[in-house]
Amino acid sequence: MGNVYISKVTKAGQISIPKQLRADMGLKEAEYVSMEPRAGSVLMRKVASSEDPFEYFGRLAKEKGITPADVDKAIREVRASLMKERYGI
Repeated sequence: MGNVYISKVTKAGQISIPKQLRADMGLKEAEYVSMEPRAGSVLMRKVASSEDPFEYFGRLAKEKGITPADVDKAIREVRASLMKERYGI
């Protein structure tokens, strides 16, 4: 097993990627990573800098069978939940 890194989750749900891990992954400022839940863990991958992130995530959605209608439905559900939570509507 390789190195183990620990980061604290902020109130905003953000984490810092340790410097050595960024170096090992070849991550630079403003580059993208994808994160995929995996049975109690998260698989993080660097998105190739030459690849448009929208194309990358669009391809992942297609591989998983997620349609634009699925995305629209999820957005509507989250918006409705937030309106109820924040404004009681």
